[in-house]
Amino acid sequence: MYDKVIADPRMTAYYGGENGHEWTPTLLEIKATVENITEIKFDRVLLNVYRDGRDSVAKIANR
Repeated sequence: MYDKVIADPRMTAYYGGENGHEWTPTLLEIKATVENITEIKFDRVLLNVYRDGRDSVAKIANR
């Protein structure tokens, strides 16, 4: 945030685009379904996994 590097308190994976992982068959299936419903083409996706109550969108002070 604001030019600072901070730890992500969650698991994150980036697929597609120039620097992302290659699409998996499952993600391609989900992508096709979403594109058919929304009529929007996507070329990348960011996935987040929140494992338990300690994972969050951002690090909370005094935790």
